[in-house]
Amino acid sequence: MHTTTTIKDVAAAAGVAESSVSRILSSAHGYSYSDETRVRVREAALRLGYRANAAARLLKQQKKNLIGVAVQLTVHPYLNQLVIAVRDEVLKRGYEPILVEPTQLLSSATRTPFPSPEMLAGVLSLDLSIGQTGSEQFQGLRRELPLVALYPVDSDEIDWVYTDGALAIEMVVNHLVELGHRHIAFAEAPESSYHSDHLKIEGWHKAIRKHDLNPKLARLIEVGFARSIEERVGRIEMQLLSMQPRPTALICTGDESALCVMGRLQARGWNIPRDFSIVGYDGIAFGGYSYPALTTVVQPFGKIAQVGVQRLLDLVEQRHEEAVPRRQRIEPELLVRGSTGKMRIFDG
Repeated sequence: MHTTTTIKDVAAAAGVAESSVSRILSSAHGYSYSDETRVRVREAALRLGYRANAAARLLKQQKKNLIGVAVQLTVHPYLNQLVIAVRDEVLKRGYEPILVEPTQLLSSATRTPFPSPEMLAGVLSLDLSIGQTGSEQFQGLRRELPLVALYPVDSDEIDWVYTDGALAIEMVVNHLVELGHRHIAFAEAPESSYHSDHLKIEGWHKAIRKHDLNPKLARLIEVGFARSIEERVGRIEMQLLSMQPRPTALICTGDESALCVMGRLQARGWNIPRDFSIVGYDGIAFGGYSYPALTTVVQPFGKIAQVGVQRLLDLVEQRHEEAVPRRQRIEPELLVRGSTGKMRIFDG
């Protein structure tokens, strides 16, 4: 059975310490070894067929300079824009970003973490994969190295930087009410495990009370778990069509959903915004190219990246006064475009 030669095997054959083998084979500076020792180590390595793991060695050498950017591989435009903003900010601060899937950071019975916590200065979590339900594993990771989430986390042990979703939904309702809408639908999933969704629902209920809207008219469309945007949009469309009386406006918690719903309703002959108003969430670039252009809540990617990276580096470089996890709120922006207009009675 084939076995891999380790640095321990080379050290034993050459009669030196493992650390000496590592330094000699990597040509590390600042260490003095005799020519005889250097030759003996290299001959032992050659004889035993030892091959150093260059990638692991590089990571180890740069461990104080590497920031893990944890994000699931996705085609979501919002996350793509956030990844770019975070990468640029990390590089600007003199650190090197390394993109990792969140599950790579966790150990299991069949897998060890890679990169390991020892290789990283800290971790930024960009999507909804870390700590959303108070995962003990990720809270354990937070105890090993600095970790900051760029979204709300239902955990008292993790720092998070977040766009104020509750305020964002309240701002959208304010806008629609000013346009005369009082029969408003809000597409969300109350049973969601994501803390960010619950904060948005809190903002929705606060706005309903603020404007004294009739809860039988200002209604929550309970989307539930959907495997795809198409499935989510299909549920929203069917519920809209079955509501009596029919809503005059819809709030979606993602621009992709809003754009897809708008396209489907236009295909049915609805005129937007004359017959119906739609608002999205995130502020992705595509929203500016639809017809009409999408009114949306803009998440300021650059600001989120700047505040999140600064907080992480404060923890990494111990510039913070205390290590108690903090919640840092970023104020959203409502970008009013052509998909929202004054309310009128739908006659189609």
